[in-house]
Amino acid sequence: MRLFLWIFLGRAVAADLQVMYFNTDGTEHRTMAAAANTVAEILRGLGISLSWNESPAEAELLVSYVQPEKGAKGREQKCRALRSIHLRILRAGPPGVSKFILGYSNPLAPEGINVTIFGDAVESASIRYQASMSVILGHAIAHEIGHVLLRSGTHSAGGLMSASWTSREYFWMKSRLLRFSRKDAESIRLALAGVECGSGSGDRSRAVLTRRVAIP
Repeated sequence: MRLFLWIFLGRAVAADLQVMYFNTDGTEHRTMAAAANTVAEILRGLGISLSWNESPAEAELLVSYVQPEKGAKGREQKCRALRSIHLRILRAGPPGVSKFILGYSNPLAPEGINVTIFGDAVESASIRYQASMSVILGHAIAHEIGHVLLRSGTHSAGGLMSASWTSREYFWMKSRLLRFSRKDAESIRLALAGVECGSGSGDRSRAVLTRRVAIP
């Protein structure tokens, strides 16, 4: 069964970002729906609308990390990278991965999964900072989507793209104030416009005013 939500943007947007969600951990409908709205709220501030679609959990999931190159090869990697988001939420991170790491991204992946979130780490953070699991999940997804849109694994000194979230970031998160920095926002807009790639990446999609969001 799917839960359908409507997100009304109210004006033309700069981009329509496709999100393919692989329900591999059995995240509750309500939690995922609320997290999706948090992601939408954050990206709407950049003029980006979201279109969510579910893929069966048993679908083949290709995960490959692309080591970034420099110069012309690096630009070519960025231009080949997926513009859409292929998201999976794992029940737990791999052995040896710190519970403080909520997930990771493959920002230069030309195919397959490019955003992975660890459900157990999100739940632990929810308990530790007394915050809604859906709020933390939404911000974690938005952070990793930021890496994909920026085509980079680097972090910022502050804001949503900070390398480490402290009690300060979690406080802002609960207050709905944790957002992309102005610099990151501008970089994302330039990347979406395909400034380095002429016409941009290969899987660009259409702008819309409203979009039905499908959450499993």
